Amino acid sequence: DTNTEDGQKKYGHMYTGIDRFAIEHATQASGDIKCDHWHDGTGFLTHHLAMTMSFDLSLRTVDPAVTLPYWDFTLEGERLYRLGQGPSKITEVSPLFTNAWFGSTDELSHVKDSRWAHTSAIRAIVGEKTRRNSYGYVRAPWNNARDSELIRHVTDVCGIEPANKPIPTCFTHFSLTNITSLASWLVNAAGNGHGPVHVNTGGVFGECSGMMSKMYDDHEDLLAQNFTVKGISDMILATTGIDNGWVGTDVYTLKQIVTICSTS
Repeated sequence: DTNTEDGQKKYGHMYTGIDRFAIEHATQASGDIKCDHWHDGTGFLTHHLAMTMSFDLSLRTVDPAVTLPYWDFTLEGERLYRLGQGPSKITEVSPLFTNAWFGSTDELSHVKDSRWAHTSAIRAIVGEKTRRNSYGYVRAPWNNARDSELIRHVTDVCGIEPANKPIPTCFTHFSLTNITSLASWLVNAAGNGHGPVHVNTGGVFGECSGMMSKMYDDHEDLLAQNFTVKGISDMILATTGIDNGWVGTDVYTLKQIVTICSTS
């Protein structure tokens, strides 16, 4: 838990602490409301490679015998797929969410064991133009948690399992190798090939938790109505003037559509 300033005095100028990585990510990516420079576009691969290499170099600065571990999460994704289970079961099939690696979480979404137990959240540096939330923590502006600890609300988005964000499987990553357009590859690598792991390890909670279930109970009749994909497209066109051009005839209840959209 050595910050960058202290670490460079001890290990040299190539050392970078987690405080600086968190600040850079918040400033350039998740904290920029108008433009995320690191995700869902051409900046994804280059920025993540650069950060990974910098992280690895920092580890080697401390101990030349170590390197940054690689998590092949397609192993968990494949196992869940073969078991017919959703992403909420990842903690049951992965060693990473145990005391041996990064720890499990408690009812407060704090890491409760492993060497990372009760890790402190990064505070913004006074005097620097660092992205922060209302309480001075280096978090995205829309993450207004005042919690002083690292938060990991695993596989839960407002009380709902993000079932439409399954952990990538071997097939998911193999499919990326068949994409012939660089632009398409960059979008899909960041999306289907990578993004669901963020959703399932970070999660969303707070006042939204339980509200989806309440809405389902309060509007049961309305949510039971059937719609086709084409019908939805026609309604959007009539309401907004935007023609999505959807022509599918698959039928969904409004509840199914809301569930899909709320966890997208």
